Amino acid sequence: MTTKNQEEKRSWKQDPEAVQRDILAVAVTEFAEHGLSGARVDRIAARTRTSKRMIYYYFGDKLG
Repeated sequence: MTTKNQEEKRSWKQDPEAVQRDILAVAVTEFAEHGLSGARVDRIAARTRTSKRMIYYYFGDKLG
């Protein structure tokens, strides 16, 4: 017998391209509002509900 949580975990699929698009959209806004030196990866991560680690994984650093 499976529980509802087990079924939800099986149905959830990663979509790396969607994650990248979401991060990029939020980052563009962050950089437009605060500039390169004022933009914060912490704020981008919070707005995208992802981790800083994933941002660095996909884009490297601020210049990426």
